[in-house]
Amino acid sequence: MKLNFKNILIIAFLILVAWFAIDEYFDKKKLEKAQIELRTTKIKNDTLVQINDRQYTKLVADTLTEKQLRKKIDSFGIVVKNPVLAQEIKYIPITVEKPVEKLVKTDTTITAIDYYPKQENYFAKHTTVFKTKDLTATGKFEFQETSIKLVVSENEDGTYRATSDLPKYFNVTSIDVQSQPLVPTQKDRFGFIVGGSLGKEMGAGTEVDFFRLNAGIRFNKVYLMSGVSSDGQLDVGINIEL
Repeated sequence: MKLNFKNILIIAFLILVAWFAIDEYFDKKKLEKAQIELRTTKIKNDTLVQINDRQYTKLVADTLTEKQLRKKIDSFGIVVKNPVLAQEIKYIPITVEKPVEKLVKTDTTITAIDYYPKQENYFAKHTTVFKTKDLTATGKFEFQETSIKLVVSENEDGTYRATSDLPKYFNVTSIDVQSQPLVPTQKDRFGFIVGGSLGKEMGAGTEVDFFRLNAGIRFNKVYLMSGVSSDGQLDVGINIEL
């Protein structure tokens, strides 16, 4: 193979293209790592915030790996396939001290009826029947349906925030929402393709060395390619990924 000036330029071009491609790849990886570290720091330093007497909010920890998320799910004792998100909200009912709502007295019993937190739209109803003859008592608890709501929203900086809504007679002490990255994977629909190759043409008693440059564009799974070789050949083609 003869290294004339033309061939040297082609080799230099191929090396330059490869260097830029590798450099861009590592720069992208460094940027992604820095973004993850910044995101992790924000989430770590975030604390539970009470918005009003019903709502609380905290950042979503969406930096877990698949293994870390699986470990979190396992700690709940829940068996599922392909977990996406794990959440845990800790809360305690507020302490209420007030007069008993109703007392009913008979010759043999005293019945006390009370409601938590109050009679209107109560969460719990408690009835105690005290027998005056043998000084024994029985209690009965009845509960109304209640709901806990949680919404995940995206912030301007790309982080996600979980906001809960509970009845105001509950105090939230912790919101822990963990997941793998929630940023949707963006489809890479378009790109440029550049490459090159070295070849040897085998003829009748002859061998010809040549260089080849290839370039093209990609749209989804369709590749429009063109190539030129040092021996003067030029071609254009289309390829489809199946």
